[in-house]
Amino acid sequence: MKANRKFVNGEEAVSAVIGVILMVAITVAIAATVYVWVTGFGVQTSTPESASVSVKGENEQIRILLSQGGPNSPYTNTTGSTGFDVYINGSKVDHKEFSTIGSGASATWDPGESIILDGSVSLEDGGSVGVHSGVEYAVTVQILDAVVFDSTVLVTS
Repeated sequence: MKANRKFVNGEEAVSAVIGVILMVAITVAIAATVYVWVTGFGVQTSTPESASVSVKGENEQIRILLSQGGPNSPYTNTTGSTGFDVYINGSKVDHKEFSTIGSGASATWDPGESIILDGSVSLEDGGSVGVHSGVEYAVTVQILDAVVFDSTVLVTS
């Protein structure tokens, strides 16, 4: 009979089971936290700089300024013949109009430099567009096949 009473009064077995369950739960929670922390820092991806242009219509000209970019960016330091295109009212501007960019023979379009389109702008299809004050033009700038500007510009005097 004494053995029976010892079994009823003893609570060690219940405490041991609860303790083991709590320890396993804490271990799983810590392992999951460490896994998430390690995998988050394991791979660092670098996003390339994106090009940013601003287009203004002033002084009877359209000024396209490359305002952001750099040597790590595939969108900058490109030549006019291969790197970027400008469209006015849906027509592609002839690349010989881009002679205003770059310094020297490199003819690259670097951040801080502008393309200025004024007067009669030659188009690749052989036509031309006159840039005049008070007229609104649809301008699209495409750099390495990515459109970075697509809006209308009102030219002022």
